[in-house]
Amino acid sequence: MATQKVRPDPGALQRQHRDQRRQVTKRKAGVYALVAGLVLAGLIVGGSALRQGSDPASGGGLATEDLIGLWARSGTGEGDDFAYVKFYPDGTFTAGHFKMLLFNPRAPAAGTYELADGTITFVVKKRADFCEPETWIWEAELEAERRLRTQSVEGTNCGVPLGTETWEWLEP
Repeated sequence: MATQKVRPDPGALQRQHRDQRRQVTKRKAGVYALVAGLVLAGLIVGGSALRQGSDPASGGGLATEDLIGLWARSGTGEGDDFAYVKFYPDGTFTAGHFKMLLFNPRAPAAGTYELADGTITFVVKKRADFCEPETWIWEAELEAERRLRTQSVEGTNCGVPLGTETWEWLEP
């Protein structure tokens, strides 16, 4: 037979083995790159999901930074019954029925607040005549468009009955 009489090129077997090793190495490198890409994508998605917990559109995961600023109770008139609460970064708050009272030493209520697992605990330390020093507790959830839905579960919020309210963020 003719094929049996032809001698292989010198080093052909070594080149064939080298090429096969390169292919295996490239294949392994490709698999490692794919796994690294998947791990990186998982970290990005996981980190994004953790950050979304404090995103207003996420509907939960309320963080203290989300509260900072002036909020107005929505669905009420502009009169006495229009309520405001201002959260400060240092853990203090002021609350009242007139916006100007929030920045006045005679604010109807002022004190400290603490946020833990969606529950805001207010400790009233300074009050007007109609607001007794007390503790208020709200279960809160941040909704889309910077709306805060609260459920008063303890305390009277200076005479405001227990129940669900929605607050709209006005300014930092």
